[in-house]
Amino acid sequence: MKMLKPQTLRKADSKSNLDREDAWMQVIEFAVIFLATWLNPSAGISIFLLKLCFQILKVLRHHHRPPKS
Repeated sequence: MKMLKPQTLRKADSKSNLDREDAWMQVIEFAVIFLATWLNPSAGISIFLLKLCFQILKVLRHHHRPPKS
């Protein structure tokens, strides 16, 4: 059985944390967009801006991540 170095374990754990954060961001995005649509379905521009904000946030989060090894 091959033993992993502590650094490798930390990198793998860090990756799973980042994946978990991405999953939570998708859940939050869905909940916010759903709530906004449910409260005011005719507010198309507001919903569009909310989606745009989440897309920008996703790009910025991925841009500032440490490089994968």
